[in-house]
Amino acid sequence: MRISLPPHRYKDINRTKAFFQQTLEAMAALPSVQNSALATSLPFGGGPAARFEVIGGSGARTATTSGTLIADSDRFFSTLGVTLKRGRDFAASDSQGAAPVAIVNETLARRFLAGSEPVGQRLRLEDGTLAEIVGMIADIRATGRRDAEPPVIYVPYRQHVASEVPCCFWLPPKQSRL
Repeated sequence: MRISLPPHRYKDINRTKAFFQQTLEAMAALPSVQNSALATSLPFGGGPAARFEVIGGSGARTATTSGTLIADSDRFFSTLGVTLKRGRDFAASDSQGAAPVAIVNETLARRFLAGSEPVGQRLRLEDGTLAEIVGMIADIRATGRRDAEPPVIYVPYRQHVASEVPCCFWLPPKQSRL
């Protein structure tokens, strides 16, 4: 399900966050739903391009480059059946006012952090946010094309949400028990 909020009714970011949080909770409460999550893009849906730079533990920086930025909720990866290869998933505590965090895909780690542990490194996003990498996942086909997988940065939607970005809810049905 895709939900796009009318910008004229959701100018206040806190109202937008409250709407999506309430919707996520309502979806999760449905008896037929095993798990639910939201994201600005689902696999094969691409995602908005974003400029970023990697700032290593020594303070060394990469050149500014671009990749895909996806804002998602905690449980997004487990809802899709994706396990983290390093670090942790987002938590409810990763909210506005908390230290900015990010999860990256293997392509980003391989290209820009070759030989370094990604968890604990930092990224400067195009809006100037300095986010700490708290996890790394395997590449998830973002575009559905046969092109090389782009670097992807996932950020908690509670820290990075906008009303003009449609959000997606993934609701796998409960498995029947035999």
